[in-house]
Amino acid sequence: MIFDSLLITFRILVANKLRSILTILGITIGISAVITIGSVGYGAKVVLTSSLNKQAGRFSIRRENYVKVKGTEKHIPNPHKEFMTMDDVEAIKANCPSVANAMPTDELGWRRMQSGERSKHSRVSLATEEFASFENWPTIFGRHFNRSDMELLSKVVVIGFDVWQSLFRGKDVIGQELKFNNQRYTISV
Repeated sequence: MIFDSLLITFRILVANKLRSILTILGITIGISAVITIGSVGYGAKVVLTSSLNKQAGRFSIRRENYVKVKGTEKHIPNPHKEFMTMDDVEAIKANCPSVANAMPTDELGWRRMQSGERSKHSRVSLATEEFASFENWPTIFGRHFNRSDMELLSKVVVIGFDVWQSLFRGKDVIGQELKFNNQRYTISV
């Protein structure tokens, strides 16, 4: 019975070669299209998820040192003198269970950095030891600063790739000095 059904099916396929080829081709193209669309969708999901994970769902509250005057290009010092203190940050960490972590920062803006005869303008931010976990910023040499650096008020600095290439030409910079704001800082060991 099954053998007879298979024999009849094979005879029909041989008798209608063009129809059989077109049917097989249509099925192949349809399955390929579904797989391709699924793969593209999954790839887009992976890229988007990765991008969002880099940002880590961060939310920041900022107080700008300068504010823009409405309707002009002028900037004036921020008239509001309220700052968040370290005690405020610690209170947020202790009393807000939905906050995974909190980190104070301060933007110094663009500064001229110098090492020997070379110099480069770069953005400078002040931060605490939580910086590494917030920014997801891997190190090539050395380490990020830690609690000990904070407690000892160590003059250490973590530099980015552009500053490293411009000032040190890609060499090992552990223990090297970097100068900005007329202060000398040591690159973290």
